[in-house]
Amino acid sequence: MEDGCDESDDVTVEVDDDDRRFVSSKNGGDLERGEHHPDRQLVRFYAPQLDQHTESLSLAVEEFLGTVENSLPPREFVQKGKLIILAAHKLIYIGDTVSQCVSDQAASNSLRQCADRLCELLKECVKATKLASEEVGYQEL
Repeated sequence: MEDGCDESDDVTVEVDDDDRRFVSSKNGGDLERGEHHPDRQLVRFYAPQLDQHTESLSLAVEEFLGTVENSLPPREFVQKGKLIILAAHKLIYIGDTVSQCVSDQAASNSLRQCADRLCELLKECVKATKLASEEVGYQEL
């Protein structure tokens, strides 16, 4: 199923020389100079948060993989899984919020698709973490 959002980074936040940020989607929507000024302000507001939560998610995944590779106790495994869930949930929330607020329809659709895709992956992560914790006899999720 093609959802418009995959590993090829369908939506990007870019910074130009004048510190003007805009969202660009492969579907053709740009929140760039001029006509989408309120959209630009919105993206400028959320860009640092997106960066922070993306970095948090990446770190949480790295730490989670470390618990698996080092065969740490189930408590550590579950705790790191929760950090992944929390960081991903924050990204989904921001994606949904921005997609509802931008006026550029193509960018809105692309953001929504990416947030929905991350939500589906998060659900799979929760299921896998629960299953793994049950297999080792740990019931905290």
